[in-house]
Amino acid sequence: MFTIDDTVGTSSSNTVTTAIQGVKLNLTVAQDTTSASAAINNFVNLYNILATTYIAIYSQVAGFDSSKAKGAQGGPLLGNAMFNTIKKTLASIVSGGVKNGSANISLSAIGITLNKDGTLTAAARRLRTS
Repeated sequence: MFTIDDTVGTSSSNTVTTAIQGVKLNLTVAQDTTSASAAINNFVNLYNILATTYIAIYSQVAGFDSSKAKGAQGGPLLGNAMFNTIKKTLASIVSGGVKNGSANISLSAIGITLNKDGTLTAAARRLRTS
């Protein structure tokens, strides 16, 4: 399938002779890694905003700071199940990978690494080859 000036056509081979009168087109297919890389980088950037914001909020309202005086060490929502559920759900999403039919593809297979601080890194070189 191909499109020329918003007109869709089909061909059983890579050679098209019916699209433009008197013109023979030899079509090639190339993988568009640029838009895939841009989408992956956008996902990583947005995820990192979510992760760093969540970490900051969590440490303020639900974290535990042993350097503070007794009675003031825990945030007002320390032990709140919702905060722990959100944290575990995010980790599960990242570690579970992406569905591809009936299989899962890990994020590392497409060049995304989970950092110790909970953020992600996209490896530019790996994105071009995945």
